[in-house]
Amino acid sequence: MAINTHTTGIGTLAGIAWTPLDGTGLSSAQTTSVSADVKAASAMATALLEATKSAFNRDWARFSLNDLADAAGLGAFAYLARTNLRVSTAASTDDTPGDWATFIGRAVGSVPATSQARSLGEWRRLAADLQQYAALQASKLDAGRDPSLGAAGGVTHANGQWYANGQALSLLDLFTAARVNQVANHEDALDDYMIQIQANGRRLAAAREWAAAIRKYQPASGNGTLSSTEKTNFEAKWGFNPVTEFHKTAPTFGSVVADTFGIWLNDVKAYVDDKDADNQALQQKLQQKSNRRDEVLEAMVSFAGKQSKTGSNMAGNLA
Repeated sequence: MAINTHTTGIGTLAGIAWTPLDGTGLSSAQTTSVSADVKAASAMATALLEATKSAFNRDWARFSLNDLADAAGLGAFAYLARTNLRVSTAASTDDTPGDWATFIGRAVGSVPATSQARSLGEWRRLAADLQQYAALQASKLDAGRDPSLGAAGGVTHANGQWYANGQALSLLDLFTAARVNQVANHEDALDDYMIQIQANGRRLAAAREWAAAIRKYQPASGNGTLSSTEKTNFEAKWGFNPVTEFHKTAPTFGSVVADTFGIWLNDVKAYVDDKDADNQALQQKLQQKSNRRDEVLEAMVSFAGKQSKTGSNMAGNLA
């Protein structure tokens, strides 16, 4: 199933369609690369937040990436900054400020100078951006991914923002997508039930026609002969063998006593009763599934209305 590309921005869906929210089908190599990025971005964000706390406690108003690696300057958290992760391709060495700058540039789109001093608020915002980058990347991974292998995939969340299939979604978008999936699943089940009911209906019509053919040759007494032409014509019309479909004991097309015709008719009646019972059960399932679908649709409308009202109230309070 193709995954729709979300191109119209947060707050809208590019298309309301059945879309699996279980990742983007990455290859093994891509999964390894994305997982490494998720781990690095998450750990770097944690390190930066710890750094800002430590800097605040030291009455530092600003610091740079170089300060993170300067044991004489911010030694209290330099160890954490150096060893919490490695983004360098040289796995045997500690990261350098340049390694961090390169990774940050790849993650958030702007490469900072290693000597550039930022305020604590700016570092916190960068940490939040890295957390969101990690969540965005993780949403590309398989939703069924074993957590012991690293980052979990599927729908993710960071700092009030939701992600699925490598796309940023509002809560309404995500709720709608999930509910649309539910509706699609219910519709598939409804279609399946309808197909089964229609197939049973066709079999019932065929069974009644076959019973009429048997009655046509049933004698009031004595012997009678069921014409083999009836079987040939039936197969040509319905596409299956009435003898093997409707009867426990195969009818013969030679001379038989009248009571045997009664046995054949009872076989067909039992078949009709079974199919009728099957259809009644399917009708109940059809109704139940239809009710579930309607409940989901009502929930979508209700949630959208509440989200709209909440947004209007917040806008009014901020005005």
